[in-house]
Amino acid sequence: MTFEETLAILHGWLGTELEVAIRTNEGMVVANVTGRLAAGSDLSARGHAGPIFFQLGTVGQSGFFLAEQDFRSARWVDAEQTLLAVRVGDVELLIDSNG
Repeated sequence: MTFEETLAILHGWLGTELEVAIRTNEGMVVANVTGRLAAGSDLSARGHAGPIFFQLGTVGQSGFFLAEQDFRSARWVDAEQTLLAVRVGDVELLIDSNG
């Protein structure tokens, strides 16, 4: 799956309760965040590709970042297409739309 396809899926999940586990190459979960996907905000400088911050919830700064230059791959983990694994740099985001 491409970066653009991954963004389209995430934007389609706006308003959906998500659970996001962040795990290392060794499979250890180092962080877990949950909340309703409220926004996907482009944080790039004018004329430069930059990260997109996907905010979970409406209070605070809970969420996760995706940047095209760090994007490695994305794939569905399950046949129902509710669990998305996104490889970003040295970590993997496991994004569960069943929240």
